[in-house]
Amino acid sequence: MPFRNEGVRPLKAEPTVMHIVDAGLDSPDLTIVLASAWEAFALGERAADASAWAPGHDEVQALTAAQACAAGRSLLPLPATASVVAEYVPDSEHALLPCADLLLHTRNVLDQLAAATVSEGCGHLREAAEHAGRAARALQRVRG
Repeated sequence: MPFRNEGVRPLKAEPTVMHIVDAGLDSPDLTIVLASAWEAFALGERAADASAWAPGHDEVQALTAAQACAAGRSLLPLPATASVVAEYVPDSEHALLPCADLLLHTRNVLDQLAAATVSEGCGHLREAAEHAGRAARALQRVRG
């Protein structure tokens, strides 16, 4: 008699931390967008730190990425809710390019916010976007 999976639901993959942050960047709520940008910088910094001393990785690029992430994050308000990346430990081999992609998305979103905001006090968004782009480029070059 063949085995049947009657009544058993297939497992659904849980969204990863990066998926949650990435989705938050596209939220219509500005508070969520800025919190997600802050989290993206935190993820990028953690990935850079984890890979800085890994064999075959360019530690200068990793440190450059970490510094750019810290600088960008310092320009944004602290998230009002608990961090979704607090317990995240990146895999130094597999987190670099996804984090770089996330930071590129962050750069684009912050650029769009800066362009849409006519207030003079929003220059920090453009500067944070520049840091996100710099961090993404450095993460892409960590593995040589």
